[in-house]
Amino acid sequence: MQKYFFLFSFLTFALVFHSCKRIDDNGVDIEYEASGDILGIDLTQCACCGGYLVKVDNVDTVYNVSELPAGNDLDIENATYPVPIRFDWTSNVSPACPRIITIEAIIKD
Repeated sequence: MQKYFFLFSFLTFALVFHSCKRIDDNGVDIEYEASGDILGIDLTQCACCGGYLVKVDNVDTVYNVSELPAGNDLDIENATYPVPIRFDWTSNVSPACPRIITIEAIIKD
């Protein structure tokens, strides 16, 4: 019985670990463009505020993200901040609000 428990535990771990990787159609791992942290929820009331505060590693600016991509595995509402992440992003979504970025893909680091 203990042998089956070990086998089940190993297979479960392998499945969960494998599901955290982004893989293209050819089975090749995809690297994320950046890493950083979600610092928390931005409760500021202004035209260029709101959403989440995101710090990109090796960049001095703290950015705003209005929403995270659908289907992500983050439990952001119950998270303890900062949340380390890896992600793909686009900057300068709006010339009027240069600190707003779009996160296209995200995974907890």
